[in-house]
Amino acid sequence: MKILLIAGFSMYPSYIDESRQYASYVFHELAKEIKRNCSDVRVLVLRNKRPRIMNVYNKVKLYNNHTTYDCFDYDGIKIYRLPLYKLPKIRVLKYELERKFDFIL
Repeated sequence: MKILLIAGFSMYPSYIDESRQYASYVFHELAKEIKRNCSDVRVLVLRNKRPRIMNVYNKVKLYNNHTTYDCFDYDGIKIYRLPLYKLPKIRVLKYELERKFDFIL
């Protein structure tokens, strides 16, 4: 059986040993339990990517370091990072969401 989890923003770690201050490990613990019973578990992690000019703020710089299209294994679970380009105080553009949806399919 194959299972795909889609985690938004700070609900799943987007790199190995990410601080619990920035990401919750609840979904990761759930994915590890599911992995015991299933053959294939994959996780899509959506993260905001801010414009480079915003890197002057330390928190934004931390998020922008790990927001590239990437795939890695964490405790035997394949994790795919998908950055969502977003400006502060503005909702994510419909065009951007449609591009991510097409990428997932």
